[in-house]
Order: sequence, then structure tokens, then C-alpha cells
Amino acid sequence: MNKPRSREHSAGGVAINDRNEVLLIRTRDLEDKPVLTFPKGHIEKNETPEQAAVRETLEETGWKCSITGKLRKTGYSFLFDNRRIDKTVDWFLMKPEHMISGPDGAETEGILWLEVTRAKARLTYPADRLLLKEADKRRKDVR
Repeated sequence: MNKPRSREHSAGGVAINDRNEVLLIRTRDLEDKPVLTFPKGHIEKNETPEQAAVRETLEETGWKCSITGKLRKTGYSFLFDNRRIDKTVDWFLMKPEHMISGPDGAETEGILWLEVTRAKARLTYPADRLLLKEADKRRKDVR
């Protein structure tokens, strides 16, 4: 018998500074493989996607960032404990303001600022490379 599918809703941020560097996290996937990606996490009860993106970015990187625009919504599925999880993520373009603390260490092994072109080559997931391309174009359009 098939187990029911679960749905999760998260939010995250693509933070690019004035030196054209993007803020990335080093973490591990469900198979414990290292990945380079953007900060994101679950939206808590009574929290907007925008609030969750700002909170998760701060928790995972130690950087206080402000939202400068909405990017795309992405979706993907994965297996966890023999259950299919359908995840939706709201992404926001962010501007870093200042570092408040270090990364939380629970989920994040470290943070990395990489020039956008270098980051596109180093990101683990193809969807993240597309998201960074959109974020970089959107940021340049508003300047």
C-alpha cells in the first residue's frame, strides 16, 4: 500500500552584495553528501514566506538580509522515511545588511561568499543555477 504524500512549504533567499558576490551555505543532503546551495527552511505557523526567508537566512548564515524582490516559486519531490514529500519553496532576492552571528551549525557546515559567475559553476543543484541567473538579472535590472 502506498503511503500518503506529504506537502512542505519553505522559503529562502538569494543574497547578493555590492561586490557581486552571492551568499551560499555548505550543508548535507538526505544522503549525507555535501552540497553548496542557498539558505532556506520551513515556514512556521503564523509566519509569511518573506518572514521565513529572512529568519532562515539569518539562522543558517548569521547574516541579516533584507528582501529587495520576489523571485520564483520552485517545487520538487523527494523520499524521506519511505514517504514522498512534495516541497514548494518561495524564493526572494535579498541584500545583505550586516553579520550578526555565525551560522547555526545544526544544519549549516559553513557559509561562503562567491562571485556570481563562480557560484553558478559551483552550486550543487541545476535549479539553483537557474535561480541565481534570474536573481542576478533582476538585481541588475533594478540598479
